[in-house]
Amino acid sequence: MDDDWGDLDGFVVMKMCFAFVIFMGDLLF
Repeated sequence: MDDDWGDLDGFVVMKMCFAFVIFMGDLLF
């Protein structure tokens, strides 16, 4: 397994989820 790709993928997914939560929070609250 490629550790670099795994770390990068996890980081991108984490940032996407974080941005999505903030975006939804702005809409709901």
